[in-house]
Amino acid sequence: SSSIAASGSTTFQVTFDPSATGLRSATLSIANNDADENPYNFSIQGTGTASSETDFVTDNGESVTVSSIENDANITTTADGVQVWQFTIREGGSDLTDADALATIINSITISQAAGNAMNDWGDAIQACALFDGATKLADAVVTANQIQFSGAPLISVADGTSKTLSVRLSVQTSPNNSGSNIDGDDFVFSIANTNVSSDAAGSQCMAFSAITSINGQNVFQVIGTELSFITQPTTTGVSATMSPNVEVALTDANGNVDIDFSGSVSIVSTGTMTGSPLTASATAGVATFSGIIHTVAGTNFYLTAAASGYTSENSSLFDISNVTTLEPGDLAILAVN
Repeated sequence: SSSIAASGSTTFQVTFDPSATGLRSATLSIANNDADENPYNFSIQGTGTASSETDFVTDNGESVTVSSIENDANITTTADGVQVWQFTIREGGSDLTDADALATIINSITISQAAGNAMNDWGDAIQACALFDGATKLADAVVTANQIQFSGAPLISVADGTSKTLSVRLSVQTSPNNSGSNIDGDDFVFSIANTNVSSDAAGSQCMAFSAITSINGQNVFQVIGTELSFITQPTTTGVSATMSPNVEVALTDANGNVDIDFSGSVSIVSTGTMTGSPLTASATAGVATFSGIIHTVAGTNFYLTAAASGYTSENSSLFDISNVTTLEPGDLAILAVN
């Protein structure tokens, strides 16, 4: 009541809506017309504590494929690399409402490999990776074999009662298969767990939300073969001897990555005298293997030429065909001279 009768009383409540955590003190002053007690002063205190209702939800945004020639050295803008995931931080949870007036301040986010991920060694596969808030770059990632780590001070601040959708963009190495575990057709699948998010103590905290994941079967590493390549070159061999190891020709991209979807026919001819020329083999997982290559005339600086329908022919490195001396029982061979 704004007016209190003689010997009467009124009751009121004071609600504490802290703008920061920790002990807060104030004086509540009420003006009145009492001759000797104006104003009424009340010393009050409250301890601001942060709520724990902020959560993360996937917003998808994956790409169908990640091209093997998407090799930007740095992810600087949203024109670099390819977007592979989006997720949303909801300050206050699903209803964007919590018990404090604080922002949620995120200092670090670690993305891990989710079930179904086939690009096993991210350190080998990823050239660069960055986190964006719209068109604003937040941080570059530190990439390990199985994690992508973003950190800052702060990394991102989400105002009280709002949400932010963040985007992950990456590029791939020109040779992402150094470990032998990343090949054409493998996919990236990402996950963020509650335990992999660090929130600043000065703001709202995250609830123990269930881990969020990107869609399995998206972000597929895609090699689009554009040229023939000798991945096992011919070697110098004796006349009428079988060349070893077998010569292998693959359909590759400009970086030399094998397009395992290629199953076409490849033929080879030689500048030397090769038995059965031209030799033909069908590619398996993108590679045509030629066994039984035999040359019957000696010579130097020969090369093979590979051809396949729809692609430019490719020449091998040079090799020699040498005369071979065959020893019979009873022959004398001088093996060394001192």
